[in-house]
Amino acid sequence: MHKNHRFNLDTLKAETWKNGKGVTRQIANSMPNEAYWRFSIADVSVDGDFSVFPELARILTVVAGKGMLLSMSDKDVAANYAKPIHFAGNIPVYGKLLDGAVQNFNLIYDANKIEALVRVGGVENSRLPHDENTIMTMAYCLATHQGIINPTQEIRSNNSQSSFVLSFQLKFKR
Repeated sequence: MHKNHRFNLDTLKAETWKNGKGVTRQIANSMPNEAYWRFSIADVSVDGDFSVFPELARILTVVAGKGMLLSMSDKDVAANYAKPIHFAGNIPVYGKLLDGAVQNFNLIYDANKIEALVRVGGVENSRLPHDENTIMTMAYCLATHQGIINPTQEIRSNNSQSSFVLSFQLKFKR
């Protein structure tokens, strides 16, 4: 299990996408020889195709900006601010920005081996329980752009106006 530690968006290393149309900041990922998972934050400033991740699942949450329209093979899905979107990583997706650039919090994971829970709520509900199957939990404050891995207490925000927290729990499937 990953140790408890804090992170700040401003201190995460930005890596340019292969197509040069955006950047990603990796937060945490699985160890070699473990079921695959990866948390990251992506800056998206132009419309375009998403990378395909065969045999994996994705959860995308817009954490800054107005949102995107995700065109998938059989439907269009609105990815609005603070509304997690679940979809298969193997399907082609085209993202169209609704009104300017966005920042997306992404979880990519092996849904055959891992169960992922995500919720958006106030800072008072940011801590998720651990049990013997828990791989990790994480909380990310949308107002401060700070997060904590495996929090032992609720995340704090002095910004009462927009104190939404995105909380994740990864567990091995039984």
